[in-house]
Amino acid sequence: MAKLNQEQLLGIFNTLKAAMLLHEKGSIKARFNIEGKYDLWSEIPGLTIAGRLRNEVAFCAIIVQSTYVGFYYMPIYGSPDNIGGQLAPSSGSAKSTPNRL
Repeated sequence: MAKLNQEQLLGIFNTLKAAMLLHEKGSIKARFNIEGKYDLWSEIPGLTIAGRLRNEVAFCAIIVQSTYVGFYYMPIYGSPDNIGGQLAPSSGSAKSTPNRL
């Protein structure tokens, strides 16, 4: 597999960022919004997660690394047991299309 160059990585980053920008509203706010790094946080005072009181929670982030673009969806890390088969490919007629956004 050919190594992606910086321009290609930024193209992937910008495509993901465009999708994430749709969620930046209300209590969901960006903390980092620079070339190569963008993240969203939920800022709801008094939120209880895993028995701990929080005023903010990371929602998702994208970061351009040297050879890939990392996408970090934080609800998966907070509740891995609740995800179950939701991320598994569909067994129905819809086909998974890797490498397509």
